[in-house]
Amino acid sequence: MNKRRLSNLIIFTVITGVCGIVSQTILLREMLILFSGNELSIGVIIGSWILWEACGAYTGGKKESNITILVLLTVLFSFLFPLSIYITRIFKFIAGIPLDTGAGILHIFYASFFILFPMGFFHGMLFTLICSFFGDLLNDNKESISKVYFYEMLGTIIGGILLNYFFIQYFNAFTIAVSLSAISFLSCFLLYLTFTNSQKKGYVVMVVMFLFLSIIILATGGTKVIHNYSVRKQWSNRDVIFYKNSLYQNIVVIKDHEQYTFFTDGVFAITIPVPDITFIEDLIHLSMMSYYRPEDILVLGKGAGGIINEILKHRTVKRIDYVETDPEFLKTIGLFSTTTVKKELINSKVKLHFIDGRLFLKNSPCKYDVIFINVPLPYTLQTNRFFTKEFFENVKKALKFHGIAVLSLPGSTAYYTFELKNLHACILKTIESVFSNVYIIPGDYNIFIFSETRDFINFDPQSILSRLKERQIETKLINTVYLKERLDVKKRHWYMSNLSNIKTDINTDFLPSGFFYTLSYNNLLYSPYLKPFFDWIKHVNFTKILIGILSLTFLFFALSFKYKGTPILYSIGTTGLSSIMFELILIFAFQIHFGYVFFEVGILFTVFLGGIALGGIAALAPIMKRFKDINVFCIIELLFIFLSLCVFLILMFTSAELNTSPFLLRALFFLLLFISGLCTGIEFPLGSRLYGETGRKEKTVANIVGHLYSIDLIGGCIGGFLGGIMLAVTGILEFCIILSILKMGSLFLLLTYKKKMLLSL
Repeated sequence: MNKRRLSNLIIFTVITGVCGIVSQTILLREMLILFSGNELSIGVIIGSWILWEACGAYTGGKKESNITILVLLTVLFSFLFPLSIYITRIFKFIAGIPLDTGAGILHIFYASFFILFPMGFFHGMLFTLICSFFGDLLNDNKESISKVYFYEMLGTIIGGILLNYFFIQYFNAFTIAVSLSAISFLSCFLLYLTFTNSQKKGYVVMVVMFLFLSIIILATGGTKVIHNYSVRKQWSNRDVIFYKNSLYQNIVVIKDHEQYTFFTDGVFAITIPVPDITFIEDLIHLSMMSYYRPEDILVLGKGAGGIINEILKHRTVKRIDYVETDPEFLKTIGLFSTTTVKKELINSKVKLHFIDGRLFLKNSPCKYDVIFINVPLPYTLQTNRFFTKEFFENVKKALKFHGIAVLSLPGSTAYYTFELKNLHACILKTIESVFSNVYIIPGDYNIFIFSETRDFINFDPQSILSRLKERQIETKLINTVYLKERLDVKKRHWYMSNLSNIKTDINTDFLPSGFFYTLSYNNLLYSPYLKPFFDWIKHVNFTKILIGILSLTFLFFALSFKYKGTPILYSIGTTGLSSIMFELILIFAFQIHFGYVFFEVGILFTVFLGGIALGGIAALAPIMKRFKDINVFCIIELLFIFLSLCVFLILMFTSAELNTSPFLLRALFFLLLFISGLCTGIEFPLGSRLYGETGRKEKTVANIVGHLYSIDLIGGCIGGFLGGIMLAVTGILEFCIILSILKMGSLFLLLTYKKKMLLSL
């Protein structure tokens, strides 16, 4: 065995792992911006990456170890990484999606599918080809698969830590990508020197040229030029004067003459110095006029730029608590502040709080007369948190005896689609499950005013006008004619009649119906041809999924009589699916509790993959040789069942509304992710050894890993594609039970396989 070759190959494998996690995380963050922060896209992105990795792994399993192919794949991967970032940023332009329009579910699927194709495919091929080289150096030792698995996961952990705690903090995406390319070229150079002879100097020269090109681009600031150019193209050559990724979101400011428009994750936030005065005056004055003497006000989100200014017109107001989760957002507004914004933020009545709105409510310093819930539609789990029963219960506790809360939803004065009816009915039903009185002002946007004790009997145009005069409030819009049209009783009756026959679930943290109905509504706007799919999937329930699992288990049980290795493949496939589903469940639950998964997603991935790395080591530990592989394999399957039930109980008893320590809760999420990865990491090497003993013809390392890795990744792909939307339909807690039943099926097949093994002895 050539130790120098082995050392360079180990370095190359670790760097391949670094490249994998860094490229996946960077592209995921870029796509989250593209898809307006929709967490559903996380599953689709992971699923797409895994699908192409599976195809690449299977293709690589058909190839013999060839150093030239290995180096060329690495070079292609390194070039395609920055190109993929650029394509992601200009995707809306390529797809013909208007800049100010969100991406539909179909856009999420085909953007992820095509953009990630080359990266995932080449990375999958690299894994199996590296396995071939290890197999050759270690005399085709089957344990070489476990060693490659470990070294790549080690690189993944190193890359994840460096990316999240260093690279993202100080460098843009293109600087990170080109730096990584330079490191990859250097590892290729070292690998080529030890695996080839002097006759192939042409490839060495090529790699060295690419290495120096990367260094020159970095040294001359070329990556900053590329970054700025891509941002301009991303925003259709508009005047982008600010671009930054904070811990919580992407912030962009566009200047149009003297008007500044702020976007968060590609979604409109506010505009200054001239705000949307129609919406703001409606929201603030119509609601505050329903309260006899508002003094203490709470504004949750996007209050600067007009809303606080209108509230301050009410002279009875003594205190305004303005809660903004992301301090960078207000800092950015301060960079382009106008007279109105300065007046809002320096007023002695205004108290700024940089904290998650839900956390602030749980520990609110006082009771409020009026609470404004000024957040976007629940098109993400992050925003859905402000439309759930648990949230409204906290709002109720924070209100004074006659206090009111206010929010708005998009409406219509002519026609409500079935999807928009579902959304409104769901939110209304959720509010009514907590508050006794709800008053709705329908229009192009509907204002919901709700209270436990206030009955809104005197909510009429004349009363509103008299209070405006009494409080000496000047408005640009509100007058007698406008109020008669806006508060028309017939409109309210028409609106309620539209919702009268609509049956929906109550929106809760772990059954995010509001999130699903918003997805359906947005889909109708951006991908209307998927309407039949959404109509079908909303009828999927626990019973139907259970029947599907039992049918699939029976099918593979029947196949096991003909194909001996079927139980191993089924277990590996369901583990791939379950591990990704666990990852999504815990990422979604993390978002529900904390609300800043945009920053933490790379850390969460790294913790999970760190568990896989340790699992790979554990599978090679000497103590493992004391036990039969099939016995350990069955125990791991049993642990997956136990883990599913544990996650169910933990999430149920650590509700986002319980006073659980944030530090301990965060540690618990990391621990659960790590354990899930650990079980996955142990099972794959065990499965490879068992599959190699099934008597099939493909006994080379490359063929075994090609088959098993492909099955593992296909399972993960299915979990990624269906995971996000199925979690929204069935609920997070219910899906934990579904996963435990799925693994019970694979354990049953393994036990029958074990019995056949014993009988054959």
